[in-house]
Amino acid sequence: MDRNLQGDSYTDAYVVIKFANEEERTQIRRKTLNPVWDEEFRFQIVDDSLLQNEPIEVRVMDHDVYTTDDTIGLVYVDLNPLIMRTAHGASERDLVIQGWFPLYDTLRGVRGQLNLLVKLQYIGDENPFRESSA
Repeated sequence: MDRNLQGDSYTDAYVVIKFANEEERTQIRRKTLNPVWDEEFRFQIVDDSLLQNEPIEVRVMDHDVYTTDDTIGLVYVDLNPLIMRTAHGASERDLVIQGWFPLYDTLRGVRGQLNLLVKLQYIGDENPFRESSA
């Protein structure tokens, strides 16, 4: 985090979302400790096994013009609970993980929280996990 001339802390925050081999990034919210993005990202996954094996990584970063961007914290979202719901015939509106997640930095511990909504939507007629043991 940076400090202004008065000594107040602030960030130029943005979020990097990684899932499987794809990566998306939000816009930078400048000079704030309470950034709001309200942005939507979609990942189309062809290999359904990635849903079981790969968590979504959400990393909040502080943009720096002159040095390397700093990590504020990160969250991993496991999609297995959503897959379990599909195996038991849950409706599409039940395939959502939503709420406040603590932003964790391995050096500094919890550094804030991030409100996320993760939705799983199958496109196509077949869901291979319906009859699996997942």
